[in-house]
Amino acid sequence: MNATDIRKELHDYIETADVSILNAIYEILRASEGQDEYEISDELKQLLDERLKAYYSNPMDVLTLEEMKAKYKKQ
Repeated sequence: MNATDIRKELHDYIETADVSILNAIYEILRASEGQDEYEISDELKQLLDERLKAYYSNPMDVLTLEEMKAKYKKQ
């Protein structure tokens, strides 16, 4: 189902939905606003910085996803 079909189906559903369902949908949509922005803790930022520094100091120690899959498939 493509986005246009989903929009039409949701619109049709909303036209006949009970008010409690409408309130639930509204709250879900409102809660999801701004979800593209992420805040990370200082602790997590420090861990990520340490891992990035370790990578830059020795990038050969890092495996790609494909390399990791191949390595563990052999085991």
